[in-house]
Amino acid sequence: MNITTIGLELKSYIKLSETELARILETEVDTLRSASLHLLEAGGKRIRPTLVFLSALCVNQNVEKVIKYAAVVEGIHLATLIHDDVIDESNVRRGMLSVNGKYGFKVAILSGDFILAKITHFLSLLENKEPVRLMAEVIMRMAEGEVMQQEDLFKIVSIERYIVRCTNKTARLISSSAFLGSIDVLDKRNIFAEFGLNLGIAFQIIDDILDFTGEVKKLGKLPGSDLRSGVVTLPVLLLSKKRREVEILLEKKLEDGINKVIEMVKNDNVLKESVNLARHYSNRAIECLKELGVNNIYTKVLMDYVKMLEERVS
Repeated sequence: MNITTIGLELKSYIKLSETELARILETEVDTLRSASLHLLEAGGKRIRPTLVFLSALCVNQNVEKVIKYAAVVEGIHLATLIHDDVIDESNVRRGMLSVNGKYGFKVAILSGDFILAKITHFLSLLENKEPVRLMAEVIMRMAEGEVMQQEDLFKIVSIERYIVRCTNKTARLISSSAFLGSIDVLDKRNIFAEFGLNLGIAFQIIDDILDFTGEVKKLGKLPGSDLRSGVVTLPVLLLSKKRREVEILLEKKLEDGINKVIEMVKNDNVLKESVNLARHYSNRAIECLKELGVNNIYTKVLMDYVKMLEERVS
């Protein structure tokens, strides 16, 4: 078996999980059905279900048993994207109208709520109650992370608080994806969870770096958009330790001042420092994979994925 074959294998599994998610979200209310499935039909990277399947394959889990978990984690992810677009007042997602843009913010809020409710209800019917407890915790922490981010708009906070935000908003769901894929392998699943947590933090840091360095076509937005909307991420936090005027410029919330901070970030060493911290977490993720003591093609694919993540900013 080679990488190409594995890619086709994963694609077929992901298709099954998408069918399962559509089944879970079934409703007789046409608008709610269309709005809830809108982003699913738009496509995407499917990172979280891919981690469910790769984790399962690494430890010879029955893939058919984890299809439902792949559907669940993608559904939760889609619900958060819908809510994010309402919070950000964004009408575009993945190059097309967002749920907010197509159906309005009221339907968008309700469809996101509906997805979370349907998934929680679905999990509650399973004999094993561990997944419903786990995902309820993930949803709560994601909400906490989002509110923390709103509290921190235009503010300089500690790096530790920033990492907590990354953990709650992004990493916990990625961690749970790896855990659910290996849920029945008791001596491995917590290692997979730790792998996913570190991968998730690295993923978010790299996303925050790309907000300054990425191309408009790939980002789907102007570089520095997060900072312009008040979201202060790692590069700016590191810059503030060197340049006292950063905090003053952010407090004023003036366009010229924000643009000045963006240029300061691009011309300083803080982007490299941010890459180094991302690499710290990605290295910890790789160490977790080594700790598994499993040497097969699927473990190699996971390691290659971590390295590919690093290459986005190298």
